[in-house]
Amino acid sequence: DASLTTTSSPARYLRFMTDVLNQLRCVLAEDAFVALVIGDVRRGDEQLNLARSVADKVAIPGGWHCHGTVVDRLPTQHKVSRIWKTQPGRATKVDRVLLLSPQPRSLPPLSPIRWTTPSFAP
Repeated sequence: DASLTTTSSPARYLRFMTDVLNQLRCVLAEDAFVALVIGDVRRGDEQLNLARSVADKVAIPGGWHCHGTVVDRLPTQHKVSRIWKTQPGRATKVDRVLLLSPQPRSLPPLSPIRWTTPSFAP
């Protein structure tokens, strides 16, 4: 984790994701699905859709079937990334859930996700 958060290199991240998907292929069943949560990153004034880069430059060329991407605009205060580095609260504004499978196949029926704020008893 430390080595990934200190890099500002999308190319290095894509090499890392190539290794991740290669290792996943070795352990996943042929009928499995993989959901990767990948946040957008800023490069100067530009927002980079890193999930699209992983799909286009790593997953699809690597033989993975891309089912699509779900945009997750979870409020920043609910994101774990708000506590990283020396500037808490600077979480990525948009996370994307990239859904892949080792082989082309139909998705199972999906239900809407209802995000709730957990309540804790005192």
